[in-house]
Amino acid sequence: MIKTIQKKLLLVEDDVIIGMSQTHLLNSCGYSVLCVTTAKQAIKSVETDLEIDLVLMDIDLGEGMDGTEAAKIILDIRDIPLIFLSSHTDKETVEKTEKITSYGYVVKSVSSTVLKASIEMAFRLFEVKQKNSIIEEELRKHQIELEMQNNAFRIRQIELENLQEKYFNAYHYSPIGQLALDEKDTILEANLKFSSILGILRNKLVKRKFSDFIISDDQDKYYLFRKNLESGKNNIYPNFCELQISHSDGNRISVYFLVSELFESSEIYGQPFFRVAIMNITPMN
Repeated sequence: MIKTIQKKLLLVEDDVIIGMSQTHLLNSCGYSVLCVTTAKQAIKSVETDLEIDLVLMDIDLGEGMDGTEAAKIILDIRDIPLIFLSSHTDKETVEKTEKITSYGYVVKSVSSTVLKASIEMAFRLFEVKQKNSIIEEELRKHQIELEMQNNAFRIRQIELENLQEKYFNAYHYSPIGQLALDEKDTILEANLKFSSILGILRNKLVKRKFSDFIISDDQDKYYLFRKNLESGKNNIYPNFCELQISHSDGNRISVYFLVSELFESSEIYGQPFFRVAIMNITPMN
């Protein structure tokens, strides 16, 4: 059989006779009771005896500190359920205690049944409060973690934006024309330099075939170069060739066409692609 742990109560009552009577009553209800007669003794007991589970505080404690003042100090020392005991039933006294604690206000003349029910209710309220405190603490920790994650995300976002800006500047303001071509020779992206080489806006270049801009005399050269590149023969043949392309004004331009290796996967374009550099050699009429 599991033995129930006996709750220990601190009874603060300046009248010794009443204190003995209430102690006997509380003992008969199954509680262990420590009875003191002054506010100072009550405060000292709470400080030193951690086994005390609940305080029953008389409001009138004779000369010196009264029960409400002692209760404030005790609750500052420990988070513990505290019930006021008093012979007073006036509204002013009851409201004064409600500002200190919400665990209950019991008139001394109540029966043992009512007193025990009030004590058990205070224990249940305290248990709920403790559970809520744990939940609030966990929520607070999660909130702090989320704030830290959000801060880290914002920092990372700023870093990515800075990297994107650096990439944009390095790519689009490069002195060399740059392209991304898919395996079917379609332009996926072009930088500002290549746009200026052809005299065509960048958005007009995307989805066009690069071969569309090569003069007819160099089409076969470019076709053979591409075949060698796609078959892996670029390990034998150079990965660049000299081509003539047409400017939008009709002039011919001689350029070096340099191709990097094929990138098999890309989160940028969603397909394999070649990086291409276009170096302007000499404009030709």
